[in-house]
Amino acid sequence: MKTNEERDWSELFPDVLNLISKKLPDLCDFVRFRAVCKSWCSAVPISDPPPQFPWILMHDPSPDNELCFYSLSCGKVHRIHAPEARGRMLIGPAQNYIFAIDREGSSPSLLNLLTKNEVPLPPIKNFHGRSSICMAPSCKPTQEGEHVAIWQWNKWDSRICTLGLWQPGNEKWTEIEKYSNWAIQFYNDGMYYVYNKRTAETEVIDVRAGTGAPTILVPPPETEFNYFVMSEEGLLGIHCYPGWPCEIYHLVQGNHANPHWMKLKTIGDQMIFLSGRHTGFCAKVSNMNQFKGNCVYLLRNHRDLSFSLDVYGIDAGKWEIWPISPDDADFDRALTWFMPKI
Repeated sequence: MKTNEERDWSELFPDVLNLISKKLPDLCDFVRFRAVCKSWCSAVPISDPPPQFPWILMHDPSPDNELCFYSLSCGKVHRIHAPEARGRMLIGPAQNYIFAIDREGSSPSLLNLLTKNEVPLPPIKNFHGRSSICMAPSCKPTQEGEHVAIWQWNKWDSRICTLGLWQPGNEKWTEIEKYSNWAIQFYNDGMYYVYNKRTAETEVIDVRAGTGAPTILVPPPETEFNYFVMSEEGLLGIHCYPGWPCEIYHLVQGNHANPHWMKLKTIGDQMIFLSGRHTGFCAKVSNMNQFKGNCVYLLRNHRDLSFSLDVYGIDAGKWEIWPISPDDADFDRALTWFMPKI
């Protein structure tokens, strides 16, 4: 009988290996798992990684072209060589492709920082850095028929916002201008949402219907919003400030006869990840046993160049500070959420 030291671990059944791989909370551990031997690699396809908890992208590339990511699931800093990101701003949050652009806006692209796959985008006129990108969680920007949306102010003193839509194969952006003073904007699956902070009304525009499409006006909710997020149920409007109760509303449109915001008491096993630029994304707990569902994770940068992660438990109705203490001298300022996908 073989002892433990003599056992050939490469002979584990593929079903067992696949089950083990699904319990690995960090993508780097998944990659190392597949690198053990040929049988382990063949039993666990690279296209079927375990559910992941988002990483925190720390800052723009260092002089040696490295990006730093902090993994909450293992409490470690991952460094990735990314020369393709050098000299470019990285704008998130990102769920697989992050928006990368130079200071002049002449060569934007969608960049997967792990696979190095890059999708070039048309130049952006009058770019000045105040831009945001919104993509669906499953969006693959190389698929025909998929849109990528980016909005930015045309000029510093302008109150007109330009929503730019791009589709694979297009040589330029399709632009939609909208008066948007003190507004939060969001785009998803052909629908353009504009929340006016002054009137608290929300405009819903079906971009696919072309110019002249009717605008649906949603009455004000019970509180003001500072975030829009897309969930499985639809658009969520969120009132989220540390130290105050976090309120979440679901946009109920029905047949457009009586659109309204409905306050939610729970988001179930979903988690909401928020950072700057008034947007974020949702994810499900699914096998991530060390993390809680029905929570909001707010990533905040502070004026002293530090950052914090505040977690709001919807059941308990209170905020907690997530302890982050990476053993890395360069990890000093968070940039945005990044969902690692390969």
